[in-house]
Amino acid sequence: MTDWMKAWGVPGDLLSDDWRGGEGALLTYRATYPRRPSARPGDRLFYYAVGHRVVFGIYEVTSLPFPGSGDDRWEWQVKVERIIDLEFLHDGIPLEDLNVDGRDLLISMRQKSAIRLHKPEAEAAERELRQRAEGGANHG
Repeated sequence: MTDWMKAWGVPGDLLSDDWRGGEGALLTYRATYPRRPSARPGDRLFYYAVGHRVVFGIYEVTSLPFPGSGDDRWEWQVKVERIIDLEFLHDGIPLEDLNVDGRDLLISMRQKSAIRLHKPEAEAAERELRQRAEGGANHG
């Protein structure tokens, strides 16, 4: 199993705070990519909202990559199932809070739409997401 940080949104076209509505609903069952992804069934995707600079969910990949529809701007997709997610982006984990392994994740995410996470990064993100989903974290 590989853990990935998967970016959503682009500068100027950000996810809405209540991201599950409208076009954002796609994220709850598919992950899209401009090129064939390395993600495989059993891998986990840590969802990162570009612009908001927060991590807001973990989804498990349940299919091999497949081509998107011809009218889709994202050429490749994988099916996903929810492990945990937050209802609102304002409850997400600031990306800089996950710099636990000596790497600046913000710089890494500016260069790619998805990166492999190191084990300490993934563990920190999962622990914090679970706390926030259960309402156990005091965050602004």
